[in-house]
Amino acid sequence: MATMCAIINPRDEVVIFEPFYEKLRAGRCCCPARRRASSSCREPDWSFDEKGAREGPSNQRTKAIVINTAEQPDRQGLPPRAELEYIAKLCRKWNTLAITDEVYEHILYEGGHVSMASLDGMAERTITTSSLSKTFCITGWRLGYAIAP
Repeated sequence: MATMCAIINPRDEVVIFEPFYEKLRAGRCCCPARRRASSSCREPDWSFDEKGAREGPSNQRTKAIVINTAEQPDRQGLPPRAELEYIAKLCRKWNTLAITDEVYEHILYEGGHVSMASLDGMAERTITTSSLSKTFCITGWRLGYAIAP
């Protein structure tokens, strides 16, 4: 929320894929953005729907797309690289920032974590947020950080 409050201006738009972490809905009162939920994830496995994602940025006021990996509470674990590549393509096309929450980057059961900032053309348009809380078992401390160009 601190990241969004730092970069979002009144009447800007932020795209968030449903389902999403409930704190993003509550945080809207602190951040002046218009939240635009995109119904881009399909039941029963919450797989990514590119058609739904294209509903994303709708005008020049769209400032950011929020990506939470792994998605909570209902979505799959880490998103496949293809999903991230497609979202990156949309960010580049619409000159939109990606705000990522990569708090679970080190908690893996299989596969590997792909950071949005590591994809072509995304280092300069990604704000990566994460936390020390999950990785180092200090959840009560709520220590987080953001990395951006």
